[in-house]
Amino acid sequence: MDLVLAGIKPLSLFASREKNMVGRLLNEHRKAIGCRHIGHVFVRRVKYKPETFVSVTYPGKWVLNYGLRSYFAIDPVVNHAEISSRPIILDELMVEDKRVRDMVLDARRFGIGRSFVSFSVMPSSEMPGSVMFSFDIEPNEFAAFFRQNEKRLDRAARKIHLDILAARGLAVPRSTGAELNAMERLCLAALANGHSFEEIALMLDSCVDRIGDMMSGILEKLDCGNSMQAVSRALTLGLLEEDDPMPLAAGAARLQGAGPTRH
Repeated sequence: MDLVLAGIKPLSLFASREKNMVGRLLNEHRKAIGCRHIGHVFVRRVKYKPETFVSVTYPGKWVLNYGLRSYFAIDPVVNHAEISSRPIILDELMVEDKRVRDMVLDARRFGIGRSFVSFSVMPSSEMPGSVMFSFDIEPNEFAAFFRQNEKRLDRAARKIHLDILAARGLAVPRSTGAELNAMERLCLAALANGHSFEEIALMLDSCVDRIGDMMSGILEKLDCGNSMQAVSRALTLGLLEEDDPMPLAAGAARLQGAGPTRH
């Protein structure tokens, strides 16, 4: 596991330039968002053994306590990086899980925050991650705050994830020219949702051969060998994040009661 502690000056003397950049990014995002602390976890899926990377703004005393009490093994935020789900509000989870409750109460005693929420980022990509925000907001007030700020925090979590990947040199920059047009994004989004080429052709009012030609162009742009790798690469690069799901939903409606796909 690779750990970066933002703001811990003694350790910064031994940190690489990339790790120092990660620390600065976290603190910049923390100020912009107005949260108490940020914790970022992502898993690099390699052939033999996945690598876990952790970056946090927590004080060293909490990190030490966290390790001594083996919270890493029970922390849902750490495991959130490899699953697809809605945001995790720890104040809600601790009601049913005593281990999580003990960890959250301990974090409050250490001044880490009063309320905690974690967002899963790009769970189906090559480098899934999760971002945890802590706030000095009382739990009984946090539900209303979260309803008003969920989309903003979700966007911030994705931005943090992509910024840290880039800072660590683990993501291809967006300026590589591997941009996808709207139709190509829709095609990949449909593939990510489990649709076949035949279904996508019907949804996009096209034919299977044209969809195949489009996919060949996508594979070339993203330097991938197959469609599923292209979906994973596009998610990793954030090329699908601005996609509007409405055209896809409208196209999917055509599948109900539709006849055979045109060729």
